[in-house]
Amino acid sequence: PDAPIPTHKRRWFQLKNFRRAISAAIRRDDIVRLVYRGYATPAVGPIAKSNRFWYNAKLPAPAFDSAQAMRLLAQDGFKLDGGILKDRDGNPVEFSLITNSGSNVRTQMGTIVQEDLKKIGIRVSLTPLEFRSLIERIMRTNTYEACLLGFNNIETDPNAQANVWLSSSTHHPWNPGQKKPATPWEAEIDQLMRVQAESIVPATR
Repeated sequence: PDAPIPTHKRRWFQLKNFRRAISAAIRRDDIVRLVYRGYATPAVGPIAKSNRFWYNAKLPAPAFDSAQAMRLLAQDGFKLDGGILKDRDGNPVEFSLITNSGSNVRTQMGTIVQEDLKKIGIRVSLTPLEFRSLIERIMRTNTYEACLLGFNNIETDPNAQANVWLSSSTHHPWNPGQKKPATPWEAEIDQLMRVQAESIVPATR
């Protein structure tokens, strides 16, 4: 059986600055240019711009800024040591990234992420898996550190995505398998999902 994920690795991903640093270190424009041949636009959030009712135009677009990534990491005690990023306890920052082996697009995206994070001292091991094996890991055993996958949604209404948004749902990727929200922001999303589902007034929703 796979070994449990070390506590210090879980702690990294629970840090807001760490997650924001990862985001700032990734060149989304390269993904658009190299993977999609220019026929794409970097996403601002989970709602597409074409969904005019739910899209939030006030959200700032994520921007590549490796210097900002390092500043965010430094705030939580991360530092470079011989080109290797280490946490405040001296653990080298490295993790595996799984994706489905049948998708050339995701494999290419994962390779770009791997190279971008290497530039700020993070070692990413890209591991394409057969799709059934990947689903087993992310849905049943939870034996993975990071996953590159996409949720396809053809509905414009968030109720169709309740199995992702609600903290206790089957496809909720943060703290999977929880019976009640583990964080204040998950509890807030649960409440908002209930309120909008009960209302028929568009502005209220």
